[in-house]
Amino acid sequence: MRSVAYCPGCAKAHDPLPADRPSSPPWFYKGNGAHLRGHGEALTIPPSALSGAEEAELVGAYIIGPDGLPYRVGLTPGNEFADPALAAADARMLSHAKMRTCAIGPELVLDAAFDEARGSVRVEREGATIWSRDVSTGEAHTSFPLTELERHLFQYDAHRIPGDAHVHYLGGSVSSYGDGVRLQAGDQVVIEWQGYGRALRNLIERNTQGAQRFAAQGL
Repeated sequence: MRSVAYCPGCAKAHDPLPADRPSSPPWFYKGNGAHLRGHGEALTIPPSALSGAEEAELVGAYIIGPDGLPYRVGLTPGNEFADPALAAADARMLSHAKMRTCAIGPELVLDAAFDEARGSVRVEREGATIWSRDVSTGEAHTSFPLTELERHLFQYDAHRIPGDAHVHYLGGSVSSYGDGVRLQAGDQVVIEWQGYGRALRNLIERNTQGAQRFAAQGL
């Protein structure tokens, strides 16, 4: 069974004009699951990155059944880690900025409704909280209901392979990076949603070994 993570990048309900609402939910592919981390594991800023920043979200977990249909298992806290400085430097690099380690957990709520959820996110450095914000998500805060997000994501045959597991980050609007905080190695990011059990906690690490370059070889 392979795991796939997406970021649907939901537009917010408080966009200035209804015309700004995309015709369909935008999303970004985040990898084949090898990058996915759990509670207590480290999120890595790679050598090629310009930054690293948390994105506090709720995450939908899905399994594709033998019949080729998607089944929602439940919702869990998530940190859709990304590289906002890279995206800001060149909007064409947004898909590259999303290809980072990300985390889910530690608890999965099987009967949760994606309607109104409130929580908090904080950054701890050397045992002290250096930044925190309250966060909200759910259909009360997004331009698209969950069923529409799912319909657009699972319309593709490649997303409905029996036995596959999918992880969908359902959008967030708060990040310490936007408030001027720059995450450092050793920082801890803590994300907690009311009604979703224990907080998700991840250490930030930086890979300083130097960016590797690969050239394809002829067979």
